Amino acid sequence: MMFLFVVGLIWIIFVNVTGVIVADSVQSTAQATDMTPFYWLVSIVGGSIIATLVYVGWKKYRAEHKKQEKDHNS
Repeated sequence: MMFLFVVGLIWIIFVNVTGVIVADSVQSTAQATDMTPFYWLVSIVGGSIIATLVYVGWKKYRAEHKKQEKDHNS
């Protein structure tokens, strides 16, 4: 959860800085950065999915490992 909070803050800061840069830049630079929010959205959603899969995989690994130890000790 903290990871998503930090990513959100970085995204907000980046969008504000990008807005200032685009406002001060030439028109061609503004056209080049039109896809920037889309890339950030893809990065945040993809990162969230990856983080969730890693977490679930780790929990599954730990549960299976504990079950094997319990079966082995019984």
